[in-house]
Amino acid sequence: MTEKRQKPLDDRRIYYVYQHINTDPSRGPTGCRYIGKGKQTRAWNVGPKDRNYLWRNVFENNPPEVMLFAENMTEEEAFELEKEMIWRALSAGVQLCNLTEGGEGMSGWKMPEEMKIKIGNTHRNKKKTKEHREKISKTLMGRKNGPPSEITKQKISETKRGTVFTEEHKRRLSEAAKRRIRKPTGPLSEEHKMKISKTLAGRKLTEQHRKNISTAQTGKKHQHTGGRRKSEKKRKWMTKNKTCRQVAFDELEKYLKDGWKLGRIFKSDHNRMFRKVLESTK
Repeated sequence: MTEKRQKPLDDRRIYYVYQHINTDPSRGPTGCRYIGKGKQTRAWNVGPKDRNYLWRNVFENNPPEVMLFAENMTEEEAFELEKEMIWRALSAGVQLCNLTEGGEGMSGWKMPEEMKIKIGNTHRNKKKTKEHREKISKTLMGRKNGPPSEITKQKISETKRGTVFTEEHKRRLSEAAKRRIRKPTGPLSEEHKMKISKTLAGRKLTEQHRKNISTAQTGKKHQHTGGRRKSEKKRKWMTKNKTCRQVAFDELEKYLKDGWKLGRIFKSDHNRMFRKVLESTK
């Protein structure tokens, strides 16, 4: 019968030592056939790719019973107990599927650069045979491609809900985003603008969202405001003898005394006539 794990006492004591028990006499001696150390769901990972060839000879298509020797251990304690249990089993004549005497493990192991290069050279430019491609095609046949369904989206949402990133994680995400190179884009087409408009139509921002936007924009210097530069907003159009000119606020009085009037002359494209538009002096 498979045992359930207890909650770890602290962050370091997350390891345990387990055994896999064979219950099928046709697969060799019954009883304990494998002893290992792990954490989280390692003991219950019984896929062929996760185990060695001796283990597969016994347990492939024959799921083992999982029994835990001890829990809530540090990695060092788990290594020592694993070696001791393997030594006891071998001394008693038990036919284990272990390839080693225990205590090695893969925690913290990093692949050397030389090994990465060798693996890369081995697989580079390797072409799949026709038979291999047909097997892949049969395996993928019937799978739906494209956007996930609403049920899948709901499952993903429930899985991610409540996830809290650490400050270190947030910092790394921020640095990765800053390193991304974005391709420069030109002005949006009318079709693109229409799609954006339809997407945002009817969307209402919550008060918290508005507050977040306001906080993010506070203190930012915007180059353009309302389609005109700030420097242009500090000027007024003035007219004299059908001549128009933009004048700074601090020079308005000087131009008014010289006969200039507030306003601007516009040229009509149809009748080539001039008309004068006077602005309010307010």
